[in-house]
Amino acid sequence: SQAGGPYTLGDAPMRLALSAQQQHLHTGGAAALHQLRQALPSATVTMATCVEGHVAVVLRNTAAAPQHIEHPLGMVMHPYASASSLLFQAFWDETERDEFQLRHPFSEHSSPLWQREDDLDAFLLESREREAVVLPQRRSNIPMAVPIRDAANRMVAALGVALTSQTSIKSHEVEQALAVARATAADLTRTLTAENTSYAER
Repeated sequence: SQAGGPYTLGDAPMRLALSAQQQHLHTGGAAALHQLRQALPSATVTMATCVEGHVAVVLRNTAAAPQHIEHPLGMVMHPYASASSLLFQAFWDETERDEFQLRHPFSEHSSPLWQREDDLDAFLLESREREAVVLPQRRSNIPMAVPIRDAANRMVAALGVALTSQTSIKSHEVEQALAVARATAADLTRTLTAENTSYAER
């Protein structure tokens, strides 16, 4: 696959690893992707979770099929060139990040984005402070991702947007898209928190 794009893993471990929380994410995430689609009609929008040590896309919607929410299984994102993968690393603690990087050695997963691991670490720190990952424009896309959280304020999923344009994408367009993504992620976080509270009270 091309750098930064998804590559595949067997479907079986993905199906086995889907938790009840991820089922809730699927339900609320589909509505969130439709919401993003209305605001950003030319973008590709995704939701990704961490499954079996890989960051995998669980929901996807494209401009080519705006009414159809895909439910891909086994669509794993590049560990160091995907906005969603980088966002998880930015929010994980040191132990979680070390485990991920042991599974996906930096030296074996090259990306033109990072010359050295120090460059990656600095970017992850900046992204954590910004609470978003925004990557440079590649071909006709600018990939970005924002966190979705659970009731304990832990990141459980990444809401991804790939802005698409045949010309250079302006900075204000990036900020507008980021604001929409953040608002959508906040709505889904509130939904998940309410569902978890309701479940706990039963």
